[in-house]
Amino acid sequence: MENIDESGSFHKDQFEMMFRWGMQWVSIVVVPVKDELNTQYFVVKMDGLIVILRLNQFNEWEELKEGVTELARHLGLAIEEYYAVCI
Repeated sequence: MENIDESGSFHKDQFEMMFRWGMQWVSIVVVPVKDELNTQYFVVKMDGLIVILRLNQFNEWEELKEGVTELARHLGLAIEEYYAVCI
């Protein structure tokens, strides 16, 4: 995957945000990356867990190797809201 700069760190497009999941607030760090086929992925770190997300051909958020999950839907909606408000 691309978006790693010369120093070996992730691209400057990463962002941190909080969103409500159930009864608690969760902080996540999101790094948007693209592969060699220009497919957009989001690497998300949440409470020590690392999740790689993408939108599938049905426009549903899915975790790589896990498919469409409740976690993927919640994280994907949080990412969409971030872009709708902040960009």
